[in-house]
Amino acid sequence: MLGNHSSHNADALLIFTIEFWFLYAVSIVLIVIKGYALAHAVRFSSEAYPAADKLTKVLWTLILFFGFVTAVLFFFAGGRPHGIIQLIFTTAALVFLCDVKPALQDLRSG
Repeated sequence: MLGNHSSHNADALLIFTIEFWFLYAVSIVLIVIKGYALAHAVRFSSEAYPAADKLTKVLWTLILFFGFVTAVLFFFAGGRPHGIIQLIFTTAALVFLCDVKPALQDLRSG
C-alpha cells in the first residue's frame, strides 16, 4: 500500500512540474508579445493613429506599456499568466497587432 501511495505522489509531482513549466513558457511568450506590440506602437507617428481611425498613439502606448509592465511584474512575482488583468492586456496587445498595426502600415505604404 505504501508503494502505491508513493507512486501517486510522484505522478502528482510530475503533473505539477509540467504545469509549472508550461505556464512559465506561456508567461514568457506573453511578455514577448506585449513587448513586441509596445515597440511597434512607439514606431508610428502620432498623426497616423487618427488617420487610420484608431485610438491615439498616447492611449495605445499607455495601454501596451502597462500591459508589458504588469506581465513582467506578474512573472517575477510568480503570478499566473491567465489572470483577468493579464487576459485584458493580452487581448489589447493582440488587438493592436491584428487590427491597429496593419491599418497603420497600410497608411505608411499607401
